[in-house]
Parts: sequence; structure tokens; C-alpha cells
Amino acid sequence: MSSNSKIIEKNIPSVLMIGSPNAGKSTLFNKLTDKSAKTTNYPGTTVDYTTGYAGSNFNVKIKFLDTPGIYSLHPKTAEEEITHQLLFKNTENQSKNLILSVVDSTQFVRQVLITQQLIEQGFSVIVVLSMVDILEKNNITINVKALSEKLKCPVVPVNINNDADIKVLINQLHHQTINSNLGPTQKKALWKEEDYFNNFSRFQKIEKNLFSSSVKNYSANIDKYLLHPILGLVFFISIMTLLFASIFWIATPLIDSIDLLFANLGEFIVQISPDSLWTAFLGEGLISGVGAFMVFVPQIAILFLGLGLLEDSGYLARASSLVDKPLSKLGMNGRSFVPILSSMACAVPAMMAARTIPNKKEKFLTLFILPLMTCSARIPVYALIISFLFFGESVFLAGFILALLYFSGLVIGGLTASIINRFLSQKQNSFFIMELPSYKLPNFKKVVKQMLIRTNSFIKNAGPIILVLSIIIWGASTFPNYKIKNTNERFHKSYAAQVGKVIEPIFKPMGADWRVGLGILSSFAAREVFVSTLASVFNITEEHDTDIHQSLLSTMKTARFTNADGSVGKLIFTLPSVLALLIFFMIALQCMATVSIAKNEFGNWKVALIQLFSFNIVAYVLAVITYQGLS
Repeated sequence: MSSNSKIIEKNIPSVLMIGSPNAGKSTLFNKLTDKSAKTTNYPGTTVDYTTGYAGSNFNVKIKFLDTPGIYSLHPKTAEEEITHQLLFKNTENQSKNLILSVVDSTQFVRQVLITQQLIEQGFSVIVVLSMVDILEKNNITINVKALSEKLKCPVVPVNINNDADIKVLINQLHHQTINSNLGPTQKKALWKEEDYFNNFSRFQKIEKNLFSSSVKNYSANIDKYLLHPILGLVFFISIMTLLFASIFWIATPLIDSIDLLFANLGEFIVQISPDSLWTAFLGEGLISGVGAFMVFVPQIAILFLGLGLLEDSGYLARASSLVDKPLSKLGMNGRSFVPILSSMACAVPAMMAARTIPNKKEKFLTLFILPLMTCSARIPVYALIISFLFFGESVFLAGFILALLYFSGLVIGGLTASIINRFLSQKQNSFFIMELPSYKLPNFKKVVKQMLIRTNSFIKNAGPIILVLSIIIWGASTFPNYKIKNTNERFHKSYAAQVGKVIEPIFKPMGADWRVGLGILSSFAAREVFVSTLASVFNITEEHDTDIHQSLLSTMKTARFTNADGSVGKLIFTLPSVLALLIFFMIALQCMATVSIAKNEFGNWKVALIQLFSFNIVAYVLAVITYQGLS
């Protein structure tokens, strides 16, 4: 940015948006700003805040900072610490002029406490009452003028879908930023416990006098069922089952289309010059690597969309409270629920979602077990193994086994957390307090926008690593005899095959030969590569059979070891060896993108590498025990 740009930006009045989680702050931010919004990591942290400028249609120059949601001015989480820094310690405060305190009008008493603290600290504050459309639907009115007098600051009720309300707010902001400066202008001590109780009682009376009636009745009636100890769990399991089922139902045609697109594109590139190494690199290495990664993006996007809809409806907060008790017995709490849920699509965004966990021990345990959850990259491997074990059986049986594998991942993760928790010095769990927002219809446009942002973040974080490793595997599978026309012969004389034969003694104790070992080795680029590697090493091509998957299964049933003297040995794929393979993939940490993100979230390489090696060693040992014990 040029020096002139910096001067111009410094002269633009800024508004710091403060509010509790789920207050509607980010939705309002999106309405106020144009498409220049930028998400930024606060220096020295992994927590994001967003900046943007007033939309061009408003004809005003105002910069907005959408801060992480907070419950008080006493920072207890990473998010609250960042907001606290922006308020009290950041030197950029000199260029800010105003606090926009967003209060969910359906949660008025609890959320206005932050506003009152800001006012007492001497900040120039405008209060926005969000969710007023919900009040209007329930014929509830607010005496805004009287409330403004009580708070001694402007109060603006905003229906996010009403452009007139937004215009009123913009005008108020424009007027206020010209005539005020950001504090704090006072050095009053932050509230103690008795201050919270006293002000809570005070605002309960204000709500009773200035709000025409209670807004909580309909949400409370629904919660009788959704938060019921038994019925609530039934609803929870049903909703989560529907969510994960939809990931596969909806994503399948999208995955097939993307797969076909990249396959055709790769084939087209190769056919431009079949004998060229460069076209082979582009078509079979680069494009194939991108395609192998991109086919899973629809599942990730659909998961984010589903979670966004559940969050915006008000249900996700309740689901977190339902699982808080069982998770607390393992050393975690309800805040771990969303990362665990997200990890069933991919551990990369799940680890980023764990940033919201304030307690260091609980965050550590959550981050440590996330790679044990059944992610989407394991699905191709599980599908192959299940098809082999239950060949010709009902698809419902296969689906049931897959559900058991998901459950097994949760059990293994829970046991791991329980064991590690016994050795951690911090025994005391934190209290789990979560705002339960009123139920409402999700804002689909907002949810889709968040889904696109999160999916894009996933692609940027995981994509480059998977791409590079896929290209490396292509090179190892092609050289040094890249001029050999026969694909199978070229592969068996490649560096990859040479490595595979060297490492065969490592994998033989778990019932795998060098070809399966090479498949396992390749899966450290991406688990799903295991299936395509097996197809390659066993010479499964489109000419071999019209259905590559069925052909691979048939070959697996007859594939045998090669003895030292060159004679044919025993079968490779037996019940013990396949179960050993299944156990290995359930536990092993094979995703380098996850390791990279783990390093960022743990704050060092030490724990990330301990996680990497411990998971893989345990996976290998248990696989060997399984094979040797059942053989």
C-alpha cells in the first residue's frame, strides 16, 4: 500500500463492531460493507477478524472492523483476547471513532451487559438491536426512545432485511463518527461478579418495562423436546445422520462430474502429444493431482453448508450443550463438538474450528484426537475394503458397516482423549457457557457466503500440499524408465517400485506385499490415492474390464505373494490381512496437510510430530497384532 493510500485510509472514520456470538453482528457487517471485505489474522494469533468499507451505495466513507464474538470484557478465550486488544491496547485505536454494539433483541438482558460495560469505560457507542423481525412476528414492541435514555446512547433497531433500517443506521453512524472519538476516556475498573448480578437484575426490570412481552416462549417450548435428555439425543442422532447422509447423496453427482471433467482434461492433454514427457506430466501428474483433491471439495462444501444452516437456525448451539456432559468425562466439553463434527469431512478445517476452545487442555485434547475421526478421504479405502469383505451382500449391510466405522472413530478418539487426560497437569475442566439463540429460519444467502469462504480456505490450506505430493508420486512412478510404453512394465521398473520392494519387509508382518506397501506409502499424500495406486500396481485398466472397481476386487481375491525363489506364494488379501489394513487406516495419520495445520494450531512442530509418529506407530503395531493374531 502506498503512503498516500495509508494517509487516506487513516482519515476514514472507523467503527469497531462488538457483540456476543450469534448476535447477528457478522450478518450486519455483510450488509453494511461491499465486496472488499478482508479477513485478517490478528498479529501473533490464529484468530480472524474482518475489515470492510461501507457499501458504495451509501455514499459515506466508513471502515468497519467485525471483531470475534465475546461474552464479556474479561477475556477468557482467544477471540475475547483479540477483541480486548483491539479495544484497549491496539495503537490503531487512534484512527477509530466509534463502537457499534450489536445486541440480539431476543437475548437482550444478557447481551446488553457488554454494551453497558463499554459505555462505562467511556467509549462512544451506538447500540444496534438485531433480530427485531422476530419480535415483530411475535407482536412485540420496544420503547426505543426510553431505552436510549436509560443507556444514555443512541439505539437503532434493525431488521436486516429492511433497507430503510440500514439507511437509518448508516446516517446515525455518519453523524456520530464526525462528532466523536473512540475512548476509553475513563479508567473505570472492569466489572466484578457482583456488578454482573446487579446489572443483570437492572436490565431485567428494563426489559420488563420497555418490551411489550416475553420473546422466549416459543423457543422454550421447542427446547422442551430438543434439549430433553432422551428425546434430545434421538433428535440429535437423527439430524446428524441426515446431515452425513446428505453429504454423500448430494455430493455423488458433483464428485462424478468433477472426476469426469479432470479425467477428460488429463486425457485430452496427453493426447496432444502422447510421446511427450511434458504432456504426461501435465495430464497424469498435475491435472490428475488436482482432480484427486478437487473431487472431495463438494463433500466439504456440503458439510459446511449443512453446519451453517444448523448454526443459523439456532440448533447447533443446542447440540453442543447436549454432548457437553459425555465430552466433559473425557476432558473436553461441548465446544469440542463442532470441530469433531467438522473432522468427519476433513481434519484441516476442523482443527481451525478448534480455535474457539478457550481452555488449553480441552483445546489440546480436541486437536489431538481430530485426525482419528472418519474423514471423507478414508471413504474410498473403506468402500474398497467393505466391498471385498462383503462382496455381493446387501448395500444396507455395507452401509451399516460404514456407520460402525464412523462410530469406531469416535470411540477410538474418546479413549485416546481419556488416556491423555490422565497425564495432563490441568485436571479442572472449564465451564461450558453457550448462548442459546432463538430459533429462526436460516439466512440462506449468508450461509452460502460463509460456506464459500470456508471452502476456499480449505482449498488454500490443503490443496498445495496434496498437489505437490501427488506430483512427486507421479515422478517416482514414471522415472527412470519413462520411455517404456507399457504402463505396467514402466511402473515395475520405476523408483516407486524399487522403493516398494525395499520396504516390503516392513509391511509383510501386517500381511501386505510390496505392492500393497507402496499403496500405503502413496496414501501419505492422500488416503484416497491408495485405491488408485492398487489399481495401477495390479495393472487394472479400462481395457482389463469395463468396471475398474469390480476388476480390482476380483484381482484382490486372487493376488498372491511372490516367494524369494520366484514361485507363487499364499493369498495377499485374506480376512486377517484386510482387517489389519482396515485398522491401520482407521488410526494412521497420513494427511500431511493435517500435520501442517496441526503445527500452526499447537504452536510448534513438537506436538504435531508426536501426533504424526505416535498415531502411525500405534496403527502399525495394532495392524501387525491383528494379522498375526488371526492368521
